[in-house]
Amino acid sequence: MKFVVEGKMKVKGEFKPFVKEIEAVSVSRATELCYNKLGADHKLVRTQIKIEKVSELKA
Repeated sequence: MKFVVEGKMKVKGEFKPFVKEIEAVSVSRATELCYNKLGADHKLVRTQIKIEKVSELKA
């Protein structure tokens, strides 16, 4: 299943919105993968990422 994860991440001292499309088996797994991807790509820790909405992408 594909999920759309929406939220904000801290960049240069302020929170910027993001939208990521993640393939996962559940909502909780999609959330974890989003934390992992943003952390690896932007050198962020979980406190710098605020996930506001996770919804399943309808095909």
